[in-house]
Amino acid sequence: MAFVVTVFDTETTGLPNVDAAPLNTQPHIIEFAAIKIDDKFNELDRIDFLCNPGVQISDKITEITGLT
Repeated sequence: MAFVVTVFDTETTGLPNVDAAPLNTQPHIIEFAAIKIDDKFNELDRIDFLCNPGVQISDKITEITGLT
């Protein structure tokens, strides 16, 4: 039986804070990607785009992701 899977990946401005932390202190998405593959790992579709997080991206995150 054939199947299709979609795999998602995001890059963010940092790691999550505790659940009780205010929403505006949580990380923001800076890149989103998804790839759809079949059971033989053939790529069926792909999407990726950058997002404006509305906050400054730290030097450490730029070092890790290459995004500014």
